[in-house]
Amino acid sequence: MGSASERHAESRNRTWALLSPHGFVLFYLAMNPEATLRDMSQNIGLTERTLYSVIKDLSSADMVRVARIGRRNSYNVNADAHFVHPLFAHLTVKKLLDALKPE
Repeated sequence: MGSASERHAESRNRTWALLSPHGFVLFYLAMNPEATLRDMSQNIGLTERTLYSVIKDLSSADMVRVARIGRRNSYNVNADAHFVHPLFAHLTVKKLLDALKPE
């Protein structure tokens, strides 16, 4: 099992994130509503196929609205939407975005 210091050193070498891909995409779209899937892929580190699926989920939950403008999509984050998970259903998207927004 190893000592506590060995476990701590091992945990520092792992890469993990507090937010899910859905959270990353939601935050990114709030800051970059005109982003393309390619832009998102390069900046978030998810494949375009995964992004398409995540955006579809967010759209189904009414957290993101997708509008087609010519050959591109524009994204509008619905700040008044509530989170789906029961633990966070009392929170709006706006509260999360406000907490994560750069100063």
